Amino acid sequence: MTSRGPRQTQSPLELLAQVLQSLPDETDRDRLSKSLDTIIEFFVDLKRRIEALPSTRDCGRTLAALDEIASFLTRSKGDPILANALGLRYDRDSRRFPSSLPPQSSKSAEAWLDELKSLTTDEIQARLNDYKRVTMNDLRGIARQLGLKYEERMKRQDLVDRIVKVGFANVRGYDLLRGKSSS
Repeated sequence: MTSRGPRQTQSPLELLAQVLQSLPDETDRDRLSKSLDTIIEFFVDLKRRIEALPSTRDCGRTLAALDEIASFLTRSKGDPILANALGLRYDRDSRRFPSSLPPQSSKSAEAWLDELKSLTTDEIQARLNDYKRVTMNDLRGIARQLGLKYEERMKRQDLVDRIVKVGFANVRGYDLLRGKSSS
């Protein structure tokens, strides 16, 4: 048999004495405690900051509000009194071509999403292609709510395809692969 070294020859009291001698003194213990408090404080602060970050849903609402303000300012440039009151330069051309102004959304993007979630992808495609019910502003709002990037000059059909494929079909496919039931 091989010997296990000096531990076997030490008595339990000697071992206890070694453990007691290894313990930190009050100064070291206080320093360690303060260091742990500093680390805990850092992570609590980090958690609070992460929770304060806006989500993609907040971002979509903010972008929709910005669109609304931009639309209002564009319309205001065509009204000499309102343009003057807001400190904007009056644009005579905007009065002659009112069709260049973006049409107002018929529903909020959130309402559209709630309506579309229960439909199949084919039904979503058909609903979004109905230009009489769904405006380009609606489509842009839906894309923003879904966190999809798109070009402002993107054609209607391309934007519809992007929303259906990336915003719904891909997400549902990934959910099925993960074992989640699709809604």
